[in-house]
Amino acid sequence: MLIDPNQTTGWVNGNLYQPTTEVAGVLPIPADVRLALGMGTFASSIHSKQRHHFLASMQGTRKPVLPVHNAQERDLFCNFMMSDSGFNDPVHGPSWEVAVRLWNNTADTTDGVFYKLTEQLKVYYNGDWKRNTNTKQTKAMTAIVRVPLKRSLCDPRRSSTAPKALERPQNLHTVPKGLLPDDMLPVPHLPVFTPPPARSVPIPSGSRLPPLMTIPSTSADHHSGHEDRPEFHVARKRALASLPELPAKKRKGRTCRKCGVDACPGKKSVDLCRTPCRDCSKQICRGRNPNRPTRPCNVGWDD
Repeated sequence: MLIDPNQTTGWVNGNLYQPTTEVAGVLPIPADVRLALGMGTFASSIHSKQRHHFLASMQGTRKPVLPVHNAQERDLFCNFMMSDSGFNDPVHGPSWEVAVRLWNNTADTTDGVFYKLTEQLKVYYNGDWKRNTNTKQTKAMTAIVRVPLKRSLCDPRRSSTAPKALERPQNLHTVPKGLLPDDMLPVPHLPVFTPPPARSVPIPSGSRLPPLMTIPSTSADHHSGHEDRPEFHVARKRALASLPELPAKKRKGRTCRKCGVDACPGKKSVDLCRTPCRDCSKQICRGRNPNRPTRPCNVGWDD
């Protein structure tokens, strides 16, 4: 027994509660509902190889309970509506207790058809079945007007009366080479400036007029305006591209600065050269100055 124990907050003793039997996720079908709707019980040794066997095992039924979702089930529902009185009672409508038992009985012996609840058959009947039936009935009632009109609109002979599209041969724009001569370049049409007529202005006696200013004419005044046009720049670029490229200048091979031989290992470092100097004939020499390769070793290093 503990004396003055500390109170623990935020913790619940789970041993004081009884575990629940509720299932979260896929709910099992109750036994009374399964028997009333004619559903078999799931047996893992027999039914574990079928399609959706995990769902069937969670629901506890021989086949999984799914809504009407594939073409085979839609065709089966259509056949029941046309042939069975449990589906097409003209007075009271479908008898869902009989219809669902008939459906589940057929599902036991047909692959691709699954168990159904009463609510699932009602949803399909009041939804997709009635909507598709109304669509087919409307199309049948309007077929007298709709079919000839559609045949007339889709008649391929209507295209024979349509005017033909204009055909024009396409000529490729080819530029062989070089610049165009000046006489072939398009000359821009500039507006001709006409000076206003001169008016005589009375000059008072004794007044002195300022000297006239003459603006020397330059070559820019006689500019033809071709350099400002985009055709001129395109032609210039094309002419420059047609010029032959000059060959790259070949770099001279590296030699030893001490002995001047190409195959000497001293071309990497003068310390590796084992040949006497070509200028002073000494074995120990640093060779010529790389910045002054034409001068001998005895004067090439002088500042």
